[in-house]
Amino acid sequence: FLEASFLDHPNLLRCFGAGTLERGSLRFTFAVMERGDMTLAESIRTAPLPPEEARKLGLELAAGLSYLHQNNLVYCNLDTPSVERVGESWKLSDFSQMRVAGNNYAAETRRLMAATPNVPPEAYEGVVTPSWDTWSLACVLSAAVSGPKSEDSLTARRPKPDFAQEMREAVG
Repeated sequence: FLEASFLDHPNLLRCFGAGTLERGSLRFTFAVMERGDMTLAESIRTAPLPPEEARKLGLELAAGLSYLHQNNLVYCNLDTPSVERVGESWKLSDFSQMRVAGNNYAAETRRLMAATPNVPPEAYEGVVTPSWDTWSLACVLSAAVSGPKSEDSLTARRPKPDFAQEMREAVG
């Protein structure tokens, strides 16, 4: 988060400061962040985003990711809970997994593969490039237009929606 305090883009949740605090043998890390209104995960809990809002979401996230990539950074954490709505804008909000582009992160990135399907296959080898964020952006847009997940995905599988038309409208 300390690195995030130096970033300034309208589609990144503003980090006003970060640091650590030590109390005896305990060490705490803190960040003072801009307040978001709602995560994307909360927003699509009951209904998918309409195509025009999904398009806006995609463009705004792509703009934020492009800014990071221009600074040789890869977000590595793009998922519906890490996207915040602030006023009328969508913003990247959790910088805890952000990495400098490179290929020496295998020990760190392999564990991320178990946490979310938004992690690309090259994470197994420790490769961190902007394509990671592109993979994740596609996963997030798919979730945004497909709507809420069933509560118990193992026992109550619902058919995958055919949202090709919604995606065509969203990407315009």
